[in-house]
Amino acid sequence: FRSKRVVKNEFEALYLKHFEAMYEKACAITAAMEQSGCMQIYEKNVAENRMMHGDYNYHNILILPGDTANVHDLFHSNVQDLYYFLRKAMEKYRWKQKLGVGIIRAYERQRRLEPGEWEYLGLQLAYPEKFWKTASSYCRSNKAWLPEKSVEKLELAVNQEEEKTNFLKTIFGIHL
Repeated sequence: FRSKRVVKNEFEALYLKHFEAMYEKACAITAAMEQSGCMQIYEKNVAENRMMHGDYNYHNILILPGDTANVHDLFHSNVQDLYYFLRKAMEKYRWKQKLGVGIIRAYERQRRLEPGEWEYLGLQLAYPEKFWKTASSYCRSNKAWLPEKSVEKLELAVNQEEEKTNFLKTIFGIHL
């Protein structure tokens, strides 16, 4: 008797091994964000005209006769820009607390984070975004072979979770 089960490749096996834990973490963080003041921060930024595009380049602009229009609604607050920068830097340098604190202090020398923004930043960083982005990229790829880089990225996302968790506990007081 032969099994009709498809053998999973290395990426899929790693993804399935960690899916449940990452899913539970994502659900917990989403619930925490819904109960936090994140929407009030958004509404306040809109009311104070403090929203930015964040990826404003010629790909996202439509030139019309006598006018221009954004064709990509990626508007967000400067805290979102800080989040993107901080997440990328921290992933690259394995969630070194000294680096993260230095980046946040440098930002706050220019503009202090409000308590709700601080909470939002911590929750955004807690979300397992790298895991989901890597899985999504893999699913969208139409390759007949598994790129080794995909497995490396997923392994890195999984392996950095403990370092990220320690950073979030120490700096933001987030316990997941």
